[in-house]
Amino acid sequence: MRLTAADRIKAEQLKQAASTGINPYKPQADQPIAQPMPTTLAHYQLALKSDLATLQALRTVEEKVAFKREVIKGYLPFVQDYINSDKHYANPVAVRTMVWLFDIDDIERGIAVALKLIKQQQAMPSNFDRDLPTFLCDAVYDWANTLLEKKESAEPYLKQVVDQVSAWDLHPAVSGKMYVMAAKHSVSDANNAYENLDIDEALIGYKNAVLQCEQAENANKKAGAKTLKAKAQAGIDRCNKV
Repeated sequence: MRLTAADRIKAEQLKQAASTGINPYKPQADQPIAQPMPTTLAHYQLALKSDLATLQALRTVEEKVAFKREVIKGYLPFVQDYINSDKHYANPVAVRTMVWLFDIDDIERGIAVALKLIKQQQAMPSNFDRDLPTFLCDAVYDWANTLLEKKESAEPYLKQVVDQVSAWDLHPAVSGKMYVMAAKHSVSDANNAYENLDIDEALIGYKNAVLQCEQAENANKKAGAKTLKAKAQAGIDRCNKV
């Protein structure tokens, strides 16, 4: 049976009580028993410390993902409250929860949390070699690439991130690959529309792909958009002949 976030926090606090002599769960003469449900950042950091230690002991990716999928439920109310509020402070719990959302493929919530944390210039955990905007781009790129191979749409989530790329201080290679991924999806969606005889929709898709390829080239001359741009232009010509 998995311990709840509150249970894990209580365990950490009781461990600390052994050394400090201060037990928040021991009744005092003039105070009621402390409530076990945590509400502060410090409380959630205690739970996170325990969960990260458990994760380290798990051997397989499947085990780690299953564990994250379960324990993240205890953090989401706290993180959602933070995201929906005007609060602004260093929040490593929200950042780690955001990372886990991508790990469990909860792309919609992962992007929503990430975009808010980027605006606040939150820092990634110390064991990550990327800043938050780069992490978000890499995560969405990998996810969108998987959908591309399945010929499935990545919208509206890919667009949500690509629309922000120019506002972030990204390495040119990262900006370029995001525009290229958007262009690949535009071509794929346009091809599907063309096959279904929706010529107007196909034309829009091919034109979008050309623009996205140009954005990729402007961001990074080595983005590798030349061939893709030619395919998109060929699609436009094909549609114009119908």
